[in-house]
Parts: sequence; structure tokens; C-alpha cells
Amino acid sequence: MADSKIYAQMGPQAFPILQLSIEGITFYSDSYIAPRTKLLMSAKGMIALEVEVVSSEIEETDSNLLEFKYRVKAKFGNHVNGYQVYVLAREMHMHNKKPQDAPKLTLETLESMEA
Repeated sequence: MADSKIYAQMGPQAFPILQLSIEGITFYSDSYIAPRTKLLMSAKGMIALEVEVVSSEIEETDSNLLEFKYRVKAKFGNHVNGYQVYVLAREMHMHNKKPQDAPKLTLETLESMEA
């Protein structure tokens, strides 16, 4: 969902989210973020949800350039319904898709739907 513009934000920094589930998020950071740190998750500035960092582990992201980043995993807070967040993110992703990316409706598709 790289084109969804969904970010985890901490102050002025924004980190594109790598993975989103009903339990939380995963993203890369250039710097270490300690467990239990609270972050604000933002999606196009429309929603803001608090998450808590669970782990921050260094990982090689580009072997050719010897680039390393921290893979940060964070869980949603107690007052956040992770399922609703996931559904919202999925809807935003589908809304952002270009028409040429949409599946083509063919006679075969219609026949398989009827079966």
C-alpha cells in the first residue's frame, strides 16, 4: 500500500507504513525508537491514532549501498479499534488506485461469478 499515503508520525517526521493489521503497524525509521514510546499515526491528515512501540530492530534495507534502518513494530492503544483502522486504510488504498489498475470485467469473470 505504498501509494496510500498512510504514515506514522512522530513530531515533524513521517514514516511510510510497511504493514498494517488489526493489531498494529510496522514501519522503517532512520533512528532507534525505544519500546513504549507513543506515536501518532496519521492517514492523509484525516485520522490520528495513538500507537505504542513494541520493538525497534536494525535491518539491512539495501545490500548494495549497505543501508540500514530500524524496523519498528507498534500496537494500537486500548481505545483504538484496529479492525476499523484496517478497513479504513484498505478503503483509502482502493480509492487511490488508478482505473487502469482495476480488474477488467470480462465474460469469463461474469460466468465464474454466476457459477
